[in-house]
Amino acid sequence: MIAVLIGVPATISSVISILKMFYSMFGNADPLSSALANVARNLVAVVYQHTTWLSFFWNHSPTPNPQELGTAHNIFFVIIYLLIFVAMAFWGAARSLSVRLKDIKVLIENEKIRRSLQGEPPLANEAAQNSVRVNDAGLFSKFHTLYLAPIITAVIAAVIVKFGGLG
Repeated sequence: MIAVLIGVPATISSVISILKMFYSMFGNADPLSSALANVARNLVAVVYQHTTWLSFFWNHSPTPNPQELGTAHNIFFVIIYLLIFVAMAFWGAARSLSVRLKDIKVLIENEKIRRSLQGEPPLANEAAQNSVRVNDAGLFSKFHTLYLAPIITAVIAAVIVKFGGLG
């Protein structure tokens, strides 16, 4: 639940920020880039017109500027962008814990059945639950999701921005 509350707004804000950057940053140096800029601006305008219910995000999402990296808008954009990966880490940790709990329930039921078939006294639920060890699936154990994925995504985005004529 927390992953959704963090991830969905962060993703919407990041996408809108990138669209706003594309709308404002395309240059008109030559006819080809001017034609591409017009297409990009028209696409962003269509998205804007069809998502008026997202006006809060359109009004408050920062517009990153790849030419001036130290601006407040860029820093705010990076923070919002990183929240996507924090939400993914929350989601992954919750999902793995949920799968682990289902497996534990199955193991406890199997142990109860085995004991009843062998004629042994059944374990109480508390005793069975206390005998099972749960591995620590902490939030920050997800190195790839929290650290590696944002770096790789940022490098790919920087290459696209550089070769797209924005940087």
